[in-house]
Amino acid sequence: MLDAFVIERQHLFVKSVAEAVDNTAHYEESVSASLLVIQIQQAEGSGSYYDGLIGKTSRLEGFGPSVRVANKLTVGCLLIAVGDFVARDRDLGVVLSCASDDGELLLIVDTMAKVADVTKDSVKVRSAGVLAVWRAAESRESLGWRHEPDGSILVLLR
Repeated sequence: MLDAFVIERQHLFVKSVAEAVDNTAHYEESVSASLLVIQIQQAEGSGSYYDGLIGKTSRLEGFGPSVRVANKLTVGCLLIAVGDFVARDRDLGVVLSCASDDGELLLIVDTMAKVADVTKDSVKVRSAGVLAVWRAAESRESLGWRHEPDGSILVLLR
């Protein structure tokens, strides 16, 4: 079983809502309705769906004042955080930092070198030791990953 599913973040959100529901006669309906209300309130509170850095941001030393970094960002429907594995075209990388440069959302990644194809949806990789900057909008999340005893990382792709 892969031990680092990105979906776990959503599971914890749903779990916190479900634990507060006392109506066990219509439990599923109550949890679903509560989740929907919270999501609507969050969307209305922001005024629109938000693409950008999340949480505390800071300036990146050595760059202009328009370059900001953070641990998380949202782009489209994705939440990407430091430590997540992301793919771009046929390349894989692990996110070291999320950044914004004049509103353009970027990911600073440690690129991965493929060791072996395991299945059509998974691959073993190792760090290539090369840093790269990818556009967040061109990246997609991996479903999960696991560190192998041989030092490689098994990545489950979408």
